[in-house]
Amino acid sequence: MGEEVKLLGFWTSPYSQRVIWALNLKGVEYEYIEEDISNKSELLLQYNPVHKKIPVLVHGGKPICESLAPAFGSFFTSTGGGEKGEKAAKEVVEVFKILEEQLSLGNNKFLGERL
Repeated sequence: MGEEVKLLGFWTSPYSQRVIWALNLKGVEYEYIEEDISNKSELLLQYNPVHKKIPVLVHGGKPICESLAPAFGSFFTSTGGGEKGEKAAKEVVEVFKILEEQLSLGNNKFLGERL
């Protein structure tokens, strides 16, 4: 892997564990940094200044997709179609476009051609 991957997490967090499992399943080498969630580190506050929560996945010095959770939350909690549902769906597509841009390798699309 060309660039360093770090994971800021907490050992009892099921969310941190999911990221650990995914990284291990994919064979991604990473540095795990245990966070004290009662006394948040400067690193955590730097990489997740909005939510100030773990886990935070960092690749090449940049946090990955912090904005995914709010976009998916609004998408899955919106009821029916309507304006609210359409807005939530558009937000998710925009997040997928950003994710696609970051994960695509050359001409190979990571998520497919539909975006």
